[in-house]
Formats: sequence, C-alpha cells, structure tokens
Amino acid sequence: MSSTKVTKAVLGAFLVLLAYSGIASAQYVSNNPLRYTDPTGLMQWTGTSSVGSANAGVGASGMVVELRTPCVNGKRGYVKAIGIGPSIGVGVKLPRIPHLPISGTYGNTVFDDHIIGPTIDPNQFNGSFEMAGAGAVVGGGWSHSLTRCGNAFARETGFNYGLDLGATAAKGTCTVIESRVEDCSECSVYDK
Repeated sequence: MSSTKVTKAVLGAFLVLLAYSGIASAQYVSNNPLRYTDPTGLMQWTGTSSVGSANAGVGASGMVVELRTPCVNGKRGYVKAIGIGPSIGVGVKLPRIPHLPISGTYGNTVFDDHIIGPTIDPNQFNGSFEMAGAGAVVGGGWSHSLTRCGNAFARETGFNYGLDLGATAAKGTCTVIESRVEDCSECSVYDK
C-alpha cells in the first residue's frame, strides 16, 4: 500500500472519529450540512410560528414565534416574540365574512440570528418586523415566506396548517414577550 493511500485512510479514520465524538459536530446547521449552510456562524433558532392576516387590499398582519436554540456550551436559548404591523395583500374571501379576506397558518420555522459565533441572545428578536408570503393552504398545504423579526431572519417553504389562499406583505414591529437562556446540562457541548 502506498504512503498516499495510508495517509488518506488515517485522515479519513480521524475525521470519522471527530464526527462521532462531537468535536467536529455540525450543530450550527442542525447537524445537516447538506441542507443548511452557515458560513458566518449564525445561531439557528427552531420552533413554530403562527401567522394571521386580514386584508382587503390594505389591512394588518401578525406573527407569534416560539423558538429554541441548540444546546451550545451548556446553554440553550428560548424566545417567544410577536410581530405585528400594517400590510397589503390579496386573498380569497370567506363566505361568512364577505368583505374581508383573512388567512391564518401554523407551522414549523427556522430563524438565523445575525450574531457571529456561539452567542445566545434572545433580544435579537426585538426590532423591525417584515414579512412577505404566499400560500395555498386549506386545512393543510404549502406556503412560502420571508420574515424578519429584529435581527433574525427566516426563509421558509413548507407545509403548514390553517387557511391561506393569497399573498401578503407587512412591515411593523417585533417584540420579545418571553425569553430565557437556560442550562442544558443533559447535553454535551456540541449536542442539540
């Protein structure tokens, strides 16, 4: 066996050992580097979002997110934030509410904050609220949205529950209503 093959084999074994030990974990991309990338080291917050809109050309939209970070250096972040603001949109009118197209969806979401490094700061969700989205959801269906809540951003395409047959854009304020950074001693330094 040539020295090149031996070197490659030793290097490969070392990389496998690192991956299984957690030292070279990809927790910063939810341990899924093929689906997510994070070249700037942003913290990923995962959880759920509830979005509602009432628009007759012009109206209002709001969102509630409840999110957690992975366990990083023995700490995990939690945040619950509300974004609300005026909006413009188009949608299908419900038969019982003939003058006001409304929509409401609930589903999973992933936000990236814009803090470089493994810092957990729920206050990153305070600030501007901006949202643009469209969906074809009746009971369950697909939607796409771009959302900003403070300095955290989400770009989602996925399955949601609720009612949304239209498109909406909103701009307002996002406010943290509950947050904490808690110990997560049950997980190692790099675990979720």
